[in-house]
Amino acid sequence: MDRQCPSCGGFCGKGGCKRENVKPEPEPVAWEALVESVRQMRDVQGMDGNWNCDPYMHGLFNGIEFALSLIEVREPKFRDTPEKWLCDEPKAQIFSEEKNT
Repeated sequence: MDRQCPSCGGFCGKGGCKRENVKPEPEPVAWEALVESVRQMRDVQGMDGNWNCDPYMHGLFNGIEFALSLIEVREPKFRDTPEKWLCDEPKAQIFSEEKNT
């Protein structure tokens, strides 16, 4: 007589489900794709106007850079605090400087 398996929800023989107490095989991870995603996040966060906007965004860049340096087994290239945070400046001044560069 078959019974409903608590593991898979299917109907198994008297001995129980062959899948009971068996851990599924982990799916292979595309490490290079993951590392490239972290690189892209770091690059976007490192753009002018992101990393130097305020202390939070500066710390976010340095944190992503630190994580990437651990993955790539290298020394991190932290950015120093800018002389002035962009978010402290009036928006009109920020936009007028963009047009001049």
